[in-house]
Amino acid sequence: MMCGKKKGNLFGFIGVSVSFIDNDWNYFVQNLSPILFAWSHKVILLVEPIFNVLENHFLQEKDEY
Repeated sequence: MMCGKKKGNLFGFIGVSVSFIDNDWNYFVQNLSPILFAWSHKVILLVEPIFNVLENHFLQEKDEY
């Protein structure tokens, strides 16, 4: 998480990263959309943007083996 200040307003970024190994044993890391939020945010307000990033990249589904 990075924080910054612009014209008196504090804000931060949360970066969402995903890593996985495919069937051929290749290791991948993907950096997904950063999320901008106000420094005085409420944690519950971050749930929806994080879920939207995961949903946009089809990562919200969990396979059960």
